[in-house]
Amino acid sequence: MAIQLLIFVLSAGLLQGLMLLVIFLMRRRLEKFHLFISLYVVALLLQMFFKLASKSWLYHFMQPSYLVSYYLPLLYGPLIFLFSLYYTNPNAKWRASHVLHFVPFAIFLFAYAFPIDGRQLPAPALFVLGNLGRFWLSTISIMLYHIAALDLGKRALPNAAHVMKLRAQFVRSFSLFSMFIGWTISFALYYLYSAFPMNQDLRWTFALLSFFIYWISYKLMQQPGLFKVIMGNEQALTIELPLQTMKVHYPKEKYAHSGLKDEEAHRILALLKKIMAEEKPYLDPDYKLDQLVNRLDCQKHHLSQVFNHHLRIGFSDYMNLKRIEAAKIILLDPSFSHWKVATVAYETGFNNISTFNDSFKKREGVTPSQFRQRQQGENQSRIQRG
Repeated sequence: MAIQLLIFVLSAGLLQGLMLLVIFLMRRRLEKFHLFISLYVVALLLQMFFKLASKSWLYHFMQPSYLVSYYLPLLYGPLIFLFSLYYTNPNAKWRASHVLHFVPFAIFLFAYAFPIDGRQLPAPALFVLGNLGRFWLSTISIMLYHIAALDLGKRALPNAAHVMKLRAQFVRSFSLFSMFIGWTISFALYYLYSAFPMNQDLRWTFALLSFFIYWISYKLMQQPGLFKVIMGNEQALTIELPLQTMKVHYPKEKYAHSGLKDEEAHRILALLKKIMAEEKPYLDPDYKLDQLVNRLDCQKHHLSQVFNHHLRIGFSDYMNLKRIEAAKIILLDPSFSHWKVATVAYETGFNNISTFNDSFKKREGVTPSQFRQRQQGENQSRIQRG
Protein backbone atom coordinates (compact mmCIF):
# COMPACT_ATOMS: atom_id res chain seq x y z
CA MET A 1 0.00 0.00 0.00
CA ALA A 2 2.82 2.41 0.94
CA ILE A 3 4.71 1.81 -2.31
CA GLN A 4 1.52 2.36 -4.31
CA LEU A 5 0.96 5.68 -2.55
CA LEU A 6 4.54 6.72 -3.31
CA ILE A 7 4.04 5.80 -6.97
CA PHE A 8 0.89 7.94 -7.05
CA VAL A 9 2.66 10.94 -5.46
CA LEU A 10 5.62 10.71 -7.84
CA SER A 11 3.36 10.23 -10.87
CA ALA A 12 1.30 13.27 -9.92
CA GLY A 13 4.50 15.29 -9.58
CA LEU A 14 5.73 14.10 -12.97
CA LEU A 15 2.53 15.18 -14.70
CA GLN A 16 2.50 18.54 -12.96
CA GLY A 17 6.17 19.04 -13.86
CA LEU A 18 5.42 18.40 -17.53
CA MET A 19 2.67 21.00 -17.37
CA LEU A 20 5.16 23.47 -15.89
CA LEU A 21 7.54 22.82 -18.78
CA VAL A 22 4.76 23.57 -21.25
CA ILE A 23 4.00 26.85 -19.44
CA PHE A 24 7.67 27.90 -19.38
CA LEU A 25 8.58 26.90 -22.94
CA MET A 26 5.40 27.61 -24.94
CA ARG A 27 5.96 31.35 -25.01
CA ARG A 28 6.33 33.65 -27.95
CA ARG A 29 9.39 35.16 -26.42
CA LEU A 30 11.73 33.00 -24.35
CA GLU A 31 14.17 34.59 -21.95
CA LYS A 32 17.26 32.84 -20.65
CA PHE A 33 15.71 32.38 -17.22
CA HIS A 34 12.84 30.42 -18.83
CA LEU A 35 15.37 27.95 -20.23
CA PHE A 36 17.31 27.47 -16.98
CA ILE A 37 14.26 26.95 -14.78
CA SER A 38 12.98 24.49 -17.42
CA LEU A 39 16.27 22.58 -17.28
CA TYR A 40 16.03 22.57 -13.49
CA VAL A 41 12.52 21.09 -13.65
CA VAL A 42 13.79 18.50 -16.17
CA ALA A 43 16.49 17.45 -13.67
CA LEU A 44 13.83 17.03 -10.98
CA LEU A 45 11.60 15.03 -13.32
CA LEU A 46 14.45 12.70 -14.29
CA GLN A 47 15.20 12.12 -10.62
CA MET A 48 11.56 11.24 -10.01
CA PHE A 49 11.32 9.01 -13.08
CA PHE A 50 14.33 6.92 -12.07
CA LYS A 51 12.83 6.35 -8.63
CA LEU A 52 9.40 5.65 -10.05
CA ALA A 53 10.55 3.05 -12.58
CA SER A 54 11.60 -0.47 -11.65
CA LYS A 55 15.20 -0.45 -10.43
CA SER A 56 15.94 -3.96 -11.68
CA TRP A 57 14.61 -3.15 -15.15
CA LEU A 58 16.56 0.10 -15.31
CA TYR A 59 19.76 -1.54 -14.11
CA HIS A 60 19.56 -4.30 -16.72
CA PHE A 61 18.31 -2.31 -19.71
CA MET A 62 19.29 1.31 -19.00
CA GLN A 63 22.24 1.00 -16.64
CA PRO A 64 24.19 4.07 -17.85
CA SER A 65 21.08 6.23 -17.77
CA TYR A 66 20.16 4.90 -14.34
CA LEU A 67 23.61 5.76 -12.98
CA VAL A 68 23.11 9.33 -14.18
CA SER A 69 20.38 9.74 -11.56
CA TYR A 70 23.01 9.62 -8.81
CA TYR A 71 24.79 12.66 -10.28
CA LEU A 72 21.76 14.87 -10.95
CA PRO A 73 22.22 16.79 -7.64
CA LEU A 74 25.39 18.22 -9.19
CA LEU A 75 23.11 20.08 -11.61
CA TYR A 76 20.79 21.61 -9.02
CA GLY A 77 23.21 24.30 -7.87
CA PRO A 78 24.45 25.58 -11.26
CA LEU A 79 20.94 25.64 -12.73
CA ILE A 80 19.51 27.51 -9.72
CA PHE A 81 22.36 30.03 -9.83
CA LEU A 82 22.06 30.72 -13.57
CA PHE A 83 18.28 30.97 -13.32
CA SER A 84 18.60 33.47 -10.48
CA LEU A 85 21.25 35.45 -12.35
CA TYR A 86 19.12 36.02 -15.46
CA TYR A 87 15.88 36.26 -13.50
CA THR A 88 17.05 39.12 -11.28
CA ASN A 89 19.08 40.77 -14.05
CA PRO A 90 17.33 40.40 -17.45
CA ASN A 91 20.12 42.36 -19.13
CA ALA A 92 22.85 39.93 -18.07
CA LYS A 93 24.77 38.48 -21.01
CA TRP A 94 25.54 34.83 -21.58
CA ARG A 95 29.22 34.02 -21.15
CA ALA A 96 31.06 30.98 -22.42
CA SER A 97 32.59 30.62 -18.95
CA HIS A 98 29.15 29.66 -17.61
CA VAL A 99 29.67 26.24 -19.16
CA LEU A 100 32.37 25.61 -16.53
CA HIS A 101 29.64 25.34 -13.88
CA PHE A 102 28.67 21.98 -15.39
CA VAL A 103 32.21 20.51 -15.50
CA PRO A 104 31.86 18.47 -12.25
CA PHE A 105 28.70 16.82 -13.56
CA ALA A 106 30.39 16.09 -16.90
CA ILE A 107 33.44 14.56 -15.16
CA PHE A 108 31.29 12.17 -13.14
CA LEU A 109 29.13 11.42 -16.15
CA PHE A 110 31.92 10.38 -18.47
CA ALA A 111 34.18 8.86 -15.85
CA TYR A 112 31.59 6.62 -14.24
CA ALA A 113 28.24 6.44 -16.01
CA PHE A 114 29.67 6.51 -19.54
CA PRO A 115 33.36 5.56 -19.23
CA ILE A 116 35.39 5.98 -22.41
CA ASP A 117 36.11 2.59 -23.99
CA GLY A 118 34.83 0.95 -20.79
CA ARG A 119 38.21 1.37 -19.08
CA GLN A 120 38.43 0.75 -15.33
CA LEU A 121 39.23 3.86 -13.36
CA PRO A 122 42.37 3.86 -11.15
CA ALA A 123 41.90 3.56 -7.38
CA PRO A 124 42.51 7.28 -6.58
CA ALA A 125 39.91 8.30 -9.16
CA LEU A 126 37.42 5.82 -7.73
CA PHE A 127 37.99 7.31 -4.27
CA VAL A 128 37.32 10.85 -5.50
CA LEU A 129 34.56 9.96 -7.93
CA GLY A 130 32.98 7.24 -5.84
CA ASN A 131 29.82 7.36 -3.76
CA LEU A 132 31.27 9.29 -0.81
CA GLY A 133 33.15 11.74 -3.02
CA ARG A 134 30.02 12.35 -5.06
CA PHE A 135 28.01 12.99 -1.89
CA TRP A 136 30.41 15.59 -0.50
CA LEU A 137 30.93 17.32 -3.82
CA SER A 138 27.19 17.56 -4.48
CA THR A 139 26.58 18.78 -0.91
CA ILE A 140 29.22 21.52 -1.21
CA SER A 141 27.99 22.43 -4.69
CA ILE A 142 24.39 22.75 -3.52
CA MET A 143 25.40 24.91 -0.56
CA LEU A 144 27.70 27.31 -2.46
CA TYR A 145 25.48 27.81 -5.50
CA HIS A 146 22.34 28.34 -3.44
CA ILE A 147 24.11 30.84 -1.20
CA ALA A 148 25.16 32.67 -4.36
CA ALA A 149 21.54 32.60 -5.62
CA LEU A 150 20.30 33.95 -2.28
CA ASP A 151 22.85 36.74 -2.53
CA LEU A 152 21.57 37.65 -6.00
CA GLY A 153 18.06 37.93 -4.60
CA LYS A 154 19.29 39.98 -1.64
CA ARG A 155 21.23 42.40 -3.85
CA ALA A 156 18.30 42.86 -6.23
CA LEU A 157 15.80 43.63 -3.47
CA PRO A 158 16.75 47.14 -2.23
CA ASN A 159 15.29 49.96 -4.35
CA ALA A 160 13.99 47.45 -6.91
CA ALA A 161 11.04 48.18 -9.15
CA HIS A 162 7.80 46.42 -8.25
CA VAL A 163 8.18 43.54 -10.73
CA MET A 164 11.86 43.04 -9.90
CA LYS A 165 11.08 43.16 -6.17
CA LEU A 166 8.64 40.28 -6.65
CA ARG A 167 11.33 38.39 -8.54
CA ALA A 168 13.94 38.99 -5.85
CA GLN A 169 11.56 37.77 -3.14
CA PHE A 170 10.69 34.68 -5.18
CA VAL A 171 14.38 33.88 -5.76
CA ARG A 172 15.05 33.95 -2.03
CA SER A 173 12.19 31.61 -1.06
CA PHE A 174 12.80 29.42 -4.14
CA SER A 175 16.53 29.08 -3.32
CA LEU A 176 15.89 28.19 0.33
CA PHE A 177 13.35 25.53 -0.62
CA SER A 178 15.61 24.19 -3.36
CA MET A 179 18.64 24.02 -1.04
CA PHE A 180 16.69 21.94 1.49
CA ILE A 181 15.38 19.65 -1.25
CA GLY A 182 18.83 19.29 -2.83
CA TRP A 183 20.54 18.34 0.42
CA THR A 184 17.81 15.85 1.29
CA ILE A 185 17.92 14.13 -2.11
CA SER A 186 21.73 14.04 -2.12
CA PHE A 187 21.79 12.36 1.30
CA ALA A 188 19.07 9.88 0.30
CA LEU A 189 20.98 8.88 -2.84
CA TYR A 190 24.19 8.37 -0.87
CA TYR A 191 22.56 6.30 1.85
CA LEU A 192 20.39 4.19 -0.47
CA TYR A 193 23.47 3.37 -2.58
CA SER A 194 25.85 2.61 0.29
CA ALA A 195 23.34 0.72 2.50
CA PHE A 196 21.40 -1.09 -0.26
CA PRO A 197 19.06 -2.92 0.18
CA MET A 198 18.38 -1.59 3.71
CA ASN A 199 16.17 1.37 4.64
CA GLN A 200 14.28 1.53 1.38
CA ASP A 201 11.77 3.75 3.18
CA LEU A 202 14.15 6.58 2.35
CA ARG A 203 12.66 6.48 -1.14
CA TRP A 204 9.85 8.56 0.36
CA THR A 205 12.21 11.53 0.45
CA PHE A 206 11.79 11.77 -3.33
CA ALA A 207 8.14 12.67 -2.75
CA LEU A 208 9.53 16.07 -1.71
CA LEU A 209 10.27 16.68 -5.39
CA SER A 210 6.55 16.38 -6.18
CA PHE A 211 5.66 18.82 -3.40
CA PHE A 212 8.34 21.20 -4.64
CA ILE A 213 6.93 21.13 -8.17
CA TYR A 214 3.44 21.78 -6.83
CA TRP A 215 4.80 24.66 -4.76
CA ILE A 216 6.29 26.25 -7.90
CA SER A 217 2.94 25.76 -9.65
CA TYR A 218 1.12 27.37 -6.72
CA LYS A 219 3.41 30.41 -6.81
CA LEU A 220 2.83 30.70 -10.55
CA MET A 221 -0.96 30.66 -10.06
CA GLN A 222 -0.75 33.04 -7.11
CA GLN A 223 1.41 35.55 -9.00
CA PRO A 224 1.05 35.00 -12.78
CA GLY A 225 3.46 37.83 -13.52
CA LEU A 226 6.43 36.05 -11.90
CA PHE A 227 7.65 34.52 -15.16
CA LYS A 228 6.43 37.13 -17.61
CA VAL A 229 8.85 38.95 -19.89
CA ILE A 230 9.49 42.53 -18.79
CA MET A 231 8.79 44.61 -21.84
CA GLY A 232 10.27 47.93 -22.86
CA ASN A 233 13.51 49.65 -22.00
CA GLU A 234 14.44 52.58 -19.83
CA GLN A 235 14.29 55.04 -22.70
CA ALA A 236 11.26 53.76 -24.56
CA LEU A 237 8.90 53.60 -21.61
CA THR A 238 9.49 57.06 -20.22
CA ILE A 239 6.50 58.61 -21.98
CA GLU A 240 4.78 60.58 -19.26
CA LEU A 241 1.36 62.05 -18.95
CA PRO A 242 1.55 65.83 -19.13
CA LEU A 243 0.68 67.45 -15.84
CA GLN A 244 -2.20 69.84 -16.01
CA THR A 245 -1.04 73.44 -15.88
CA MET A 246 -4.52 74.74 -15.20
CA LYS A 247 -5.98 74.49 -11.74
CA VAL A 248 -9.40 72.96 -11.78
CA HIS A 249 -11.45 73.57 -8.67
CA TYR A 250 -13.82 70.85 -7.63
CA PRO A 251 -16.53 71.55 -5.08
CA LYS A 252 -14.81 72.80 -1.95
CA GLU A 253 -16.65 70.48 0.37
CA LYS A 254 -15.05 67.38 -1.17
CA TYR A 255 -11.48 68.24 -0.13
CA ALA A 256 -12.15 71.09 2.27
CA HIS A 257 -10.70 69.18 5.23
CA SER A 258 -8.11 66.98 3.46
CA GLY A 259 -5.12 68.88 4.85
CA LEU A 260 -3.13 68.37 1.62
CA LYS A 261 -0.72 71.27 1.17
CA ASP A 262 0.66 72.39 -2.18
CA GLU A 263 4.19 71.30 -1.23
CA GLU A 264 3.00 67.77 -0.44
CA ALA A 265 0.92 67.61 -3.63
CA HIS A 266 3.95 68.62 -5.72
CA ARG A 267 6.09 66.05 -3.92
CA ILE A 268 3.55 63.30 -4.65
CA LEU A 269 3.29 64.34 -8.30
CA ALA A 270 7.06 64.41 -8.80
CA LEU A 271 7.61 61.05 -7.11
CA LEU A 272 4.66 59.54 -8.98
CA LYS A 273 6.25 60.61 -12.26
CA LYS A 274 9.59 59.12 -11.24
CA ILE A 275 8.08 55.80 -10.13
CA MET A 276 6.10 55.41 -13.35
CA ALA A 277 9.20 56.13 -15.44
CA GLU A 278 11.67 53.95 -13.54
CA GLU A 279 9.64 51.14 -11.95
CA LYS A 280 6.70 50.84 -14.39
CA PRO A 281 4.27 49.35 -11.85
CA TYR A 282 1.48 49.55 -14.43
CA LEU A 283 2.97 46.45 -16.10
CA ASP A 284 1.67 44.48 -13.11
CA PRO A 285 -2.07 43.81 -13.69
CA ASP A 286 -2.62 43.27 -9.95
CA TYR A 287 -1.05 46.54 -8.81
CA LYS A 288 -3.29 48.23 -6.24
CA LEU A 289 -3.76 51.79 -5.07
CA ASP A 290 -2.64 50.79 -1.57
CA GLN A 291 0.71 49.62 -2.95
CA LEU A 292 1.24 53.00 -4.61
CA VAL A 293 0.26 54.75 -1.36
CA ASN A 294 2.96 52.80 0.49
CA ARG A 295 5.50 53.53 -2.22
CA LEU A 296 4.72 57.27 -2.18
CA ASP A 297 4.62 57.33 1.61
CA CYS A 298 1.48 59.43 1.69
CA GLN A 299 -2.10 59.18 2.89
CA LYS A 300 -4.58 57.39 0.66
CA HIS A 301 -7.06 60.25 0.49
CA HIS A 302 -4.23 62.64 -0.40
CA LEU A 303 -3.23 60.46 -3.34
CA SER A 304 -6.87 60.24 -4.48
CA GLN A 305 -7.04 64.02 -4.30
CA VAL A 306 -3.90 64.33 -6.43
CA PHE A 307 -5.38 62.05 -9.08
CA ASN A 308 -8.82 63.66 -9.13
CA HIS A 309 -7.89 67.27 -8.47
CA HIS A 310 -4.52 67.71 -10.19
CA LEU A 311 -4.49 65.05 -12.91
CA ARG A 312 -8.25 64.93 -13.45
CA ILE A 313 -8.19 61.16 -13.76
CA GLY A 314 -8.85 58.23 -11.45
CA PHE A 315 -6.22 55.68 -10.42
CA SER A 316 -7.55 52.86 -12.64
CA ASP A 317 -7.87 55.08 -15.71
CA TYR A 318 -4.42 56.51 -15.06
CA MET A 319 -2.84 53.03 -14.93
CA ASN A 320 -4.68 51.95 -18.08
CA LEU A 321 -3.50 55.11 -19.81
CA LYS A 322 0.10 54.26 -18.95
CA ARG A 323 -0.46 50.72 -20.22
CA ILE A 324 -1.84 52.06 -23.49
CA GLU A 325 1.26 54.22 -23.98
CA ALA A 326 3.45 51.14 -23.38
CA ALA A 327 1.28 49.11 -25.81
CA LYS A 328 1.62 51.79 -28.50
CA ILE A 329 5.40 51.49 -28.32
CA ILE A 330 5.17 47.75 -28.96
CA LEU A 331 2.54 48.11 -31.69
CA LEU A 332 4.74 50.66 -33.49
CA ASP A 333 7.85 48.49 -33.24
CA PRO A 334 8.29 46.32 -36.40
CA SER A 335 10.29 43.76 -34.40
CA PHE A 336 7.08 42.87 -32.52
CA SER A 337 4.83 42.74 -35.58
CA HIS A 338 4.42 38.98 -35.12
CA TRP A 339 2.84 39.47 -31.71
CA LYS A 340 -0.90 39.10 -31.44
CA VAL A 341 -2.88 41.93 -29.94
CA ALA A 342 -3.75 39.72 -26.96
CA THR A 343 -0.05 39.19 -26.25
CA VAL A 344 0.54 42.94 -26.29
CA ALA A 345 -2.39 43.41 -23.91
CA TYR A 346 -1.17 40.91 -21.34
CA GLU A 347 2.46 42.01 -21.54
CA THR A 348 1.52 45.63 -20.84
CA GLY A 349 -0.55 44.89 -17.75
CA PHE A 350 -4.12 44.39 -18.96
CA ASN A 351 -6.08 41.52 -17.46
CA ASN A 352 -8.15 40.80 -20.56
CA ILE A 353 -8.32 41.71 -24.23
CA SER A 354 -11.76 43.34 -24.03
CA THR A 355 -10.63 45.96 -21.51
CA PHE A 356 -7.55 46.59 -23.63
CA ASN A 357 -9.54 47.11 -26.83
CA ASP A 358 -12.15 49.33 -25.16
CA SER A 359 -9.60 51.48 -23.33
CA PHE A 360 -7.37 51.78 -26.40
CA LYS A 361 -10.22 52.79 -28.70
CA LYS A 362 -11.51 55.31 -26.19
CA ARG A 363 -8.07 56.88 -25.99
CA GLU A 364 -6.90 56.65 -29.63
CA GLY A 365 -10.16 56.48 -31.55
CA VAL A 366 -9.20 53.17 -33.18
CA THR A 367 -8.69 49.60 -32.00
CA PRO A 368 -5.13 48.31 -31.39
CA SER A 369 -5.32 46.26 -34.61
CA GLN A 370 -6.39 49.30 -36.63
CA PHE A 371 -3.68 51.38 -34.98
CA ARG A 372 -1.03 48.85 -36.01
CA GLN A 373 -2.40 48.48 -39.56
CA ARG A 374 -2.51 52.25 -39.99
CA GLN A 375 1.09 52.58 -38.90
CA GLN A 376 2.20 49.72 -41.15
CA GLY A 377 0.44 51.42 -44.07
CA GLU A 378 2.18 54.70 -43.34
CA ASN A 379 5.54 52.94 -43.17
CA GLN A 380 4.95 51.27 -46.53
CA SER A 381 3.95 54.59 -48.07
CA ARG A 382 7.13 56.23 -46.83
CA ILE A 383 9.19 53.37 -48.22
CA GLN A 384 7.50 53.66 -51.62
CA ARG A 385 8.00 57.45 -51.71
CA GLY A 386 11.60 57.00 -50.68
